[in-house]
Amino acid sequence: MGDQLDDWVGPNLQDNLGKKWRRMEQHQVKLSQQSATKTQLATLGADNPTPGLWVKGWLFNHPDNASTLVEPYPINPSHARGWWVRKSELSGFLKQHTINCSYILPGKPNWLIPVSAYCGLSLSLRQLMMRVAGTRQPEQIWCVLGEGVSRQIISRGFVVPDDWAEGYAG
Repeated sequence: MGDQLDDWVGPNLQDNLGKKWRRMEQHQVKLSQQSATKTQLATLGADNPTPGLWVKGWLFNHPDNASTLVEPYPINPSHARGWWVRKSELSGFLKQHTINCSYILPGKPNWLIPVSAYCGLSLSLRQLMMRVAGTRQPEQIWCVLGEGVSRQIISRGFVVPDDWAEGYAG
C-alpha cells in the first residue's frame, strides 16, 4: 500500500479511501447545495455554510511499511492511526508492542464506538490467538488496559489472513 488515497484499502479489499473520498466530494458534499437542504439549514440559522469533508475512521499501516507512515494528501497528519499484521505475525507483534494488556475483538458494528460503551469481555493473548486461529476474514483487535467502563484502548489494529491483499490491484 502506498501514498495515494486509492492505496489505502479497507479490510474487505473492495473499498479504498480514494473511492470514499470521491463519493463524498462528488455526491455527499453537494447535498448541502440542494434547495431543500438550504431551506432546512436556514431554519437552523446556518445560512451559507461552507461545505467540507470529515471522514470518521482510522488509518491502519503495517509496521514494516514505512511508506504508509506519511498520510496521503489531503488527510490531516493528526488522523487516528492503527496497525495491521498478518495472522502469522500477530503473536510476535503483540508480545513486542502491547505488554500487560488484554484484547477485545469487537464486531464490525462496534469498530468506532468508545471502549467504555463496549460490553464484551477482554481476552488474554492465548484466548485471542485461539479465537483468530480459524478466521478467514480481517478482525479488528483492541489492546486494552483496565476492566469494565474504566478500560482504555492503548492500541488498535487488524489481523488479516496471511494471503490478504495478494494480487490486490486497486
